[in-house]
Order: sequence, then C-alpha cells, then structure tokens
Amino acid sequence: MDIMTRKLIFSGVISVILLVSLFSTTHILQNANAAKGSDIPGTVINSKYLSITEHRYRNGAFSSTINGTVINNSTHDVSFARVYAALYDKDNKLITMDSGSVSVSLLTAGDTSPFTIGLFGIKDVDHYTLFPGGTPR
Repeated sequence: MDIMTRKLIFSGVISVILLVSLFSTTHILQNANAAKGSDIPGTVINSKYLSITEHRYRNGAFSSTINGTVINNSTHDVSFARVYAALYDKDNKLITMDSGSVSVSLLTAGDTSPFTIGLFGIKDVDHYTLFPGGTPR
C-alpha cells in the first residue's frame, strides 16, 4: 500500500470519527435541553367553564411548546376554546403572552381536548401561567 492510499484511509477514518463525535455531542445537547425544558414550572388559573388538567413545557431545537389537556367542566358547550400562556423570566417579569387553540373546536359538557401552544424565538423563560378561555353557548 503506497503512502497516498494510507493518507486517504487515515483521512477517511478521522472523518468518520469526527462525524460520530459530532452526532453524539449534538444528541447529548438535545437531550440536555429537553430535560431542561421539562423542568420549567407552570401554574394554571382555571375559568368558570374550562380547566387545564395537565400541561408540560418542552424546549425544542428551533421552538418550544406547551402541551396539555383542557376539559369543559361546566354544563354548557364551549366554542372557540383557546389556552393563553403568560411567560415570565427569573425576575418574575412578563416576557410575553401567547396562545394556542385546542384540537376540538366545540367542547361539549365534560369533553376534553389536547392543546398546543407554539413558542417561537422566546428565550429566558423561567416559569409560565396558563389561562383557558372560550365562548359558552
């Protein structure tokens, strides 16, 4: 085997090692960010008609989301249900408010629906408060 072939093989091996190392580091950082995102605490202020029974903040590579479940705990149907999120920094200063709609557009009495709030470009979130809303019929 000549010296040029050895150099090419050596360069190929080094390239593979670097790619595997880069992939592993990226995977570790993404998992660390996901774990961090699940630690962001949130509270809920329920309305007369709707309640949020579960929720979770998830950090993503390009955006974050708050997912959960809303329930119609009244005897009225509720249309146009939405969930509003107030996002705060570590000094308890309001960063911004955002909202997301629920999957089921008309929540009948006792009905539940998942919801998602997409958060794009929002940084330094320390905690959040959720507010469910809709129009009773």
